[in-house]
Formats: sequence, C-alpha cells, structure tokens
Amino acid sequence: MSRTQPLHFKGAHFDFDISKDPIIYSILNLTPDSFYDGGVNTGIDQVLHRIETELTYGAKIFELGGKSSKPHFDDISADEEWHRVAPYLKAIQERFPKAVLAIDSNTDEVIERALQSGIQIINDIDGFNSQTKLDLVGKYKPSVVTMFNGRNFDEQPQTLEDTMTSFFTDSIQRLEEQGLDRENIVIDPGVGFSNQNTLEFDLIKMRAT
Repeated sequence: MSRTQPLHFKGAHFDFDISKDPIIYSILNLTPDSFYDGGVNTGIDQVLHRIETELTYGAKIFELGGKSSKPHFDDISADEEWHRVAPYLKAIQERFPKAVLAIDSNTDEVIERALQSGIQIINDIDGFNSQTKLDLVGKYKPSVVTMFNGRNFDEQPQTLEDTMTSFFTDSIQRLEEQGLDRENIVIDPGVGFSNQNTLEFDLIKMRAT
C-alpha cells in the first residue's frame, strides 16, 4: 500500500504539515485602500485583539501589508509603506512573540527592513523579480510566497497554463539557488491581481480542474 509523501511548509521557528491540516493564513491590511477589506484595521489595539481572537480559531500565519496591490494601484514610497507597517509589527512581536509573521511587499527596501526586524515570510506579488530581492533571500533565508500576477504577460487562455508553469519553474529555481528548500516556498497563481478580467476567469477555471 503506497503512502502519500508528507507536505510541509517550513521556516524559522515553524513547521506546518499541510498534508494533514490546512493553514489558516490571516491577512492584516494596514492600508486605507485595500481591495480586500477597505482598510478596517485602523488601530494597534484593534489588530492585537483580532490576532488574539484568530489564534483561538487556529490561525497559524499573520501577514502584514502596508500598501494596496490591487490592479492599477497608486504606488507609494518605501518609507511610507514601512511606516504603516513598523508600529504594528513591533506591537505584535511584543504581544505575541511566537507568532509566525509575513509581510506582503514587492519593495526591496521594505523587504529588507522586514527581514531585519524578524519577519519569517516574504510574500512578493512580483515573484522575486529583482536580483536585490534574491540577494536578500540568500542573506536572510526567509520562507517565501512567490506570485504570478499576470500583469507583464500578454496572455491567451490556451497558453496560460504553460506560461504559469514556466514562470513558477524559473522562480523556484532562482529561489533554490539562494539556498531555499522546496518546503520554504509557496506558489500563488495570483487570482484577483491581473489587469485582465478574462485572465482572472481562466485562472479560476484552472484552479477548479
């Protein structure tokens, strides 16, 4: 009788066996123009209370985001993005020192500051598309979420799967060259992030099959 190989997501001070249980991954958007929650996390006490509540429901990872990443978003400076996140990060680490924390950022400087501050997971909507980001991965060895967002591809439905496969194969290879293991890497097909509505429907269809 064959046995399924265990599937783990690992990083600094965490090891989740996702072949047994799914991970509840909580998103904390610290920006007023989020397409997900519209900026409901308005105060540190509110965020700490939310984390405390979600821990009781089994949340395993808490991801902080300091700017909107919706299609056609207005970018902000690295300093503004970091200043939105930093006070919350400090308060969370003091209140919940064992919490597994991620940051959602595609900004080199913010990623570096987050890693220096002890963030364990980096979620990059641009798929670690710069050498600076890869160098930071090599230096700090965080776990990562690498996304295909579809924004730089003139894609047709019949070739979308091949394009995504090639993208993720290349992204994983580059991350492994920086010293990460497969168990440190999560891939994200980026539903909701493309500039093309038709591409979104194709992604949903692919995930449903």
